Amino acid sequence: MAELETAVIYDIAADRMPIVIPIGATKGITNHELTRVMQADYDSALGARYAISNEQLWGVYIHPLNELSDDEFLAALGETAGFVISYGTSYSSGLFMFSGDDSAKIQQRELIEELKKQKSDAKE
Repeated sequence: MAELETAVIYDIAADRMPIVIPIGATKGITNHELTRVMQADYDSALGARYAISNEQLWGVYIHPLNELSDDEFLAALGETAGFVISYGTSYSSGLFMFSGDDSAKIQQRELIEELKKQKSDAKE
């Protein structure tokens, strides 16, 4: 997996936990890219989104903090990272499938397990 500068911020008073990952400066983004970003926010994002702030394009995920389980957090982290990595190509969180089979659930479970393993390895 690519190394990404990632910030996880929490605000107990606002009951929010955003994950933010910078993608790059907005200078030079074409109209086509902006259109794809907006389309992706609608149809291939799951919970992750593209956002613009301070002339920077970000991959973001915002969730209510008090309802957030460990598995949801790890899935959110994977979705956001996938979304950032896919910028310029599929513009997808990497977990979204249009088919009705179990593939998306299996891939999501595998990603959660891999992130748990990495978290566990990092603690050792």
